[in-house]
Amino acid sequence: MDSSATKIENEFTFEGDSISHPRAAAFGVGSLATVIFIIAPQILLLFFMTDVLGIPAAAAGLGIGVLKTCEVVSDILIGTWSDRHEPRVPARRRLMILGALAFPLGFALIFAAPEGSGWWAALCWVLLASLLATVAYTTFSVPYITLVGEMTDCAAMRLRLTAWRMAFVAVGVLVAGAGAPLLVDLAGGGVTGYRFMAAIFAVLMIVAAFGAVSAVPVGNHAAPIFSAKPGLAGVRRAVLGAEEYRVLWVSYVCQMVGISVNAALLPYTVYLAFRADASAVATIFAIMTFATLAAMPLAVVAARRLGTVSAYVMSLIVSAVGLVALATGQLLALWPALAGAAVFGLGQAGATSLPFAMLPQALDQSDRDLARVNAGALTGLWVAGEKLGLAIGAACAGVLLSAIGYDSAAPTQQAGTIAAIPWLFGPLPAAFMLLSAVLLRPLLRTPLNYKVPQ
Repeated sequence: MDSSATKIENEFTFEGDSISHPRAAAFGVGSLATVIFIIAPQILLLFFMTDVLGIPAAAAGLGIGVLKTCEVVSDILIGTWSDRHEPRVPARRRLMILGALAFPLGFALIFAAPEGSGWWAALCWVLLASLLATVAYTTFSVPYITLVGEMTDCAAMRLRLTAWRMAFVAVGVLVAGAGAPLLVDLAGGGVTGYRFMAAIFAVLMIVAAFGAVSAVPVGNHAAPIFSAKPGLAGVRRAVLGAEEYRVLWVSYVCQMVGISVNAALLPYTVYLAFRADASAVATIFAIMTFATLAAMPLAVVAARRLGTVSAYVMSLIVSAVGLVALATGQLLALWPALAGAAVFGLGQAGATSLPFAMLPQALDQSDRDLARVNAGALTGLWVAGEKLGLAIGAACAGVLLSAIGYDSAAPTQQAGTIAAIPWLFGPLPAAFMLLSAVLLRPLLRTPLNYKVPQ
């Protein structure tokens, strides 16, 4: 018994307050790569498919939705596979290296669809390239997120790692959200512009991903001894035994649906409803990002004083208010949209960082050995939930565009279609944010609503 306990303690690479800010920052820069991979397609892929490749909106949205739903299985399987390799930290580092080389190249491939071959061929190209790229992305992202809980069991150090990750998430949102449309325009738009943007981002993602790899310790590590064995049956038992994890997962998926709908409809709203250009998209994301970065310390303070779940709920409510304001730009002028972007950014500081900070603690509510031995698979399930939410949101955006009469082949859109887009862009995602907050209510009176130590 004592020997086993010692082995489990030695599983952690760092003990106590021993992860320096420079190392945490190097680890966090990997989020720049993951966010660019997620955000750039969220904003541009549906628009690229409908307005550049000529794919009907409903087919494009449903295609993305079905694809990402299929990817849910690969996330869990890759997570389970990674759990079978010992010792854990070096094994996950090797997977990160493999993914860091592959998923940026897959990203570039998505936007290299052939021209003039018909929309069916273009749709198949985009979906197949997306599938390959996302499987490679999972090979990097699942070990990357899992290591937050495996490098240390100190709550303060986990929050430090998460805070640096989320700081680079905000930077990634700015780079992808503001930079992607500008890079496309810089290269002249069309397929050529999208290929140029994808090539630049692929290089940046490789550099950022290897920055995270460099922060993971190398060398020999004692393999922990667990009473449980990794496998899908153990994952099911761990999830059934951790109500906090289930509630947090469902709420996070709901939040991702709202984010996905909003991001997918951003180009349509800016270009059609606001009658602005790519610089307006860049400005909105710049304001949003700076607000998120400025509010990141406030999210930590709120978690310390109110409790993590309470701070998370408050962040979601603020995000919902910002989304509604963001959609009002076309009613008066662009400035209400910019103010809404700032409020949304404030809310996203906590809405993006606090769920990841709570994730290891939520899993610890289950059988401790069962959760740790299946840490990769449970992280894969979390990533799968994120993708599921994004898939549902993308599918909803495409189907709703079709429902309000959007025609990708038409030179101009009907007035009623343009008037309806802001309602889908702002109030609808805000409703998902509020639903996500309501779903968190059972966690307010649980140990998960802990106050982070100073």
